[in-house]
Amino acid sequence: MGLSEGLYPYEIVLLFLGAVMFLILLIFLIYFVLKRRSIKTLLAFFSIPIIMIGYPSIQSIKFGDLIEIAKESAKQVAEKPGDKQAEENLRASLSKIEARPIRNPAILLTLAKAHGVLGDTLESLKYADSVLAINTASPDAVNSQVRTEAVRIKTDVSIANFREDAGDSAKHSMLVAYLRDLEKADSLDPAGFMTIARGYAALGDSSRSIFYADSALRIEPDLGEAIVLRRQMGAGNE
Repeated sequence: MGLSEGLYPYEIVLLFLGAVMFLILLIFLIYFVLKRRSIKTLLAFFSIPIIMIGYPSIQSIKFGDLIEIAKESAKQVAEKPGDKQAEENLRASLSKIEARPIRNPAILLTLAKAHGVLGDTLESLKYADSVLAINTASPDAVNSQVRTEAVRIKTDVSIANFREDAGDSAKHSMLVAYLRDLEKADSLDPAGFMTIARGYAALGDSSRSIFYADSALRIEPDLGEAIVLRRQMGAGNE
């Protein structure tokens, strides 16, 4: 995460001007020392750029701390569904984070995941779409892992939507499209494989569902969800 991430425009300007002013004062300081002139008055001015640099720097550190708190809170909510205190803590962190400008795809993805565990589907999709929009506008700005995770989030939502109305051809086509996109990913973790497995299970394609569940099990042999899904798809204990 860059130092300017999460900073308001005026804070970025303060940071830049403070750095410039500090550099200018440093040049004058060297000049005064070489000329054997008093530097007492000059030293007093150094407090100005230090404050200008320090304030946005502190805000940047606080923003980074909020991101870590949100990640931890999201993990707690995922592990203990229904824990109201954990949900309140997560929502409080998200509220503070979202009040600031966000440009980093990885942070947008963190917000998408956090809203996902809270069940805020629309917000989760909004942030996943933001990541993919950055990828479309500037592919180099989003690494493949972040993009893949954004597609996985959208696929999970598509699976839920399809299950609500399996007879909807538009939802069917959308789910197939997301699954195909996710399958093209350079590397998938167990969560990615299981999303695809669930998707094909929802579509009634047991062979592909088992194939991707097995792919997840090769990485994480004790993955309970994969074992259960294989049995549901008729694979037994193979």
